[in-house]
Amino acid sequence: MAETWEVELSDIKYRPEIDGLRAVSVVLVVLFHADHVIPGGYVGVDVFFVISGFLITSIIRRQIEQGQFRLRDFWVRRIRRILPASAVCIVGTLLLCSVVMLPNKLMMTARSAAASSLGVANVYFMEAGGYFDGPADEKPLVHFWSLAVEEQFYLFFPPLLVWLHRRRRDSVLRWLVGLTVASLACSAFAVYRKPDVAFYLLPSRAWELLLGALLVVIPRRDVGPSRCEWTSSIGLAMIVAAAVFFDPLTPFPGFAALVPCWGAACVIRANQSARLTVIGRLLACRPMVFVGRISYSLYLWHWPILALMRYCLIEITLVNGMIAVFVSLALAYLSWRWIEQPFRKIGSAKQSETATWKPFALGGACVIGILLLSSGIVVGNGWRWRYRASVSPHVEDATWNAAHLKTSRGAKDYPRIGDANCLEDSFVVWGDSHAMMISDVLDRSAEEAGIAGRFISVGGVPPLRHVWQHGGRTPPSTEADRIVQYIQDQHVPNVILAARWSAYAEGYGSGDMRFDERGKHPNHFVIGDSKDDDFVPTSARRVLRERLADLVVTLTSTGTRVWIVQQVPEQLGPTALPLLLQKHIHLKSSFFPTNVMRHRQRQAAANSALRMSESLGATLIQTQHLFFDEYSRPILFVDGRACYNDNDHLTRYGAARMLHDPLSAMAADIASSL
Repeated sequence: MAETWEVELSDIKYRPEIDGLRAVSVVLVVLFHADHVIPGGYVGVDVFFVISGFLITSIIRRQIEQGQFRLRDFWVRRIRRILPASAVCIVGTLLLCSVVMLPNKLMMTARSAAASSLGVANVYFMEAGGYFDGPADEKPLVHFWSLAVEEQFYLFFPPLLVWLHRRRRDSVLRWLVGLTVASLACSAFAVYRKPDVAFYLLPSRAWELLLGALLVVIPRRDVGPSRCEWTSSIGLAMIVAAAVFFDPLTPFPGFAALVPCWGAACVIRANQSARLTVIGRLLACRPMVFVGRISYSLYLWHWPILALMRYCLIEITLVNGMIAVFVSLALAYLSWRWIEQPFRKIGSAKQSETATWKPFALGGACVIGILLLSSGIVVGNGWRWRYRASVSPHVEDATWNAAHLKTSRGAKDYPRIGDANCLEDSFVVWGDSHAMMISDVLDRSAEEAGIAGRFISVGGVPPLRHVWQHGGRTPPSTEADRIVQYIQDQHVPNVILAARWSAYAEGYGSGDMRFDERGKHPNHFVIGDSKDDDFVPTSARRVLRERLADLVVTLTSTGTRVWIVQQVPEQLGPTALPLLLQKHIHLKSSFFPTNVMRHRQRQAAANSALRMSESLGATLIQTQHLFFDEYSRPILFVDGRACYNDNDHLTRYGAARMLHDPLSAMAADIASSL
């Protein structure tokens, strides 16, 4: 992505149509990130990979053949080309985030900045959650994953190419074909088994760069102009088709990535510096070339701007989107003109040999500076000193989480909550992030009642057995069976189920799609009973009723009492964050409460399933009536503090104020029955 023609370093003639192709790629990515104007625009990154593989291999091979290639010079060029602009973008993003982001989110961004500076952003974001997983506005540097893939490719590929030319000169093509096929096979296998691994890591992405390398190695045959025209047109059509017809739910990369990558290869192959096709001439026009030249900086800056706009609850409308694009283009031009271009001259081939240390010193200084800044943010607990004393309670409301209670998959033991002096486990709490949301008030209620228990919570996963979730890539988790077996083996007398029940029956609500879950299918959360289920609310409601009833019967038949906590009402947008923004940086943000009619409609199917489970022996903890006043208006704030953190999660303060009484009564009931 960061690569370009460096005419002063090679004898390769400049090909403006490749800059134009880079313009197409970056525009696709920008439009995808701008509220998914083009649903498959993320394929622009794959086109970038093919271009980079082609350019890098062209330069390296020509210099090898001329006896001029040195790894040191190669790394000098990469440092001059990639690092200055990316370092300025990272530092600039951190400074902007320090103005608007909450401490916990700022710390997350600081950690991602450190990973980006070290060239392992792809590994970091793979561990932190998928590329299409929300809320993306918490990841203003997520796009650095692709730069990390390229940097890692540059580590192994040039030495390999040098070794092949020296020891296996006659088999360079066979080696590259073999590596390309192996990487593609890895990608095709992992995209269904480990989709995040397939998306982020080099082994499943290398084939895209190697495809570009093969364009250099495979001998060119003379073909007629007509065939070149068709090849070029079909290639561009494949890129556009992938961008239009793919979406975030398309299993990717895998074989699907062949469409845009093969299209890019066709465009590059069909055009030559001495003979451009119609598509080539279109790509080589001045506006396209200009965007192509600044494409690296445009890629760097566009996403932080869009992410921070969303973080500040600024909707990406047509007008706001145009403003964001204009600002991105302006920053990209300034970055290209005053950072990319000047820094290319430091330690260039035209300078003396003694000057080659300067790029390495510059690179080291950039990395160390970013690491120091990132460490200062993390060690400084997200720079909480930024906030006035009057704002501190709202910071706490918007940032608290119970991450220490999060359950890792395959766990053999679970954290305890409640009275630390109690040796017996009286209950198990099992649920998704909504269980995590009430963990603090449950902990206090259990401690007051003199009981203790285990806490099990996996975000986005219902406390049910034998269900699939939309997408069908992951089989029914054995985690649920393991949890049920644990409850039965330990003879736990009480199980408390808490979850966002409506999401599994109805999919995402309008509040999710409007703010923090862009890019996900409306039915992303819904459950089914097989891989081939339609994953629509009509069947998900049935599956919820049946699986919840099955779980209740299974547990109660062995003497375990089942308690089900009713889901809190969902709002149409965040509440704590807008209030904090208003108080801290004087933005006019607004929140969007629900109403009783919309709430009842949204919760109807889920509440029906809970009531049916109640008839099978479960005890239902009614909570929803507590969140509306005598005029049926939603209660969002108590004593000036927010009850909601986002559209469906309570703050710790909100959970304590609104749910303490019913959960304390439940804990007392459990204690009295022991």
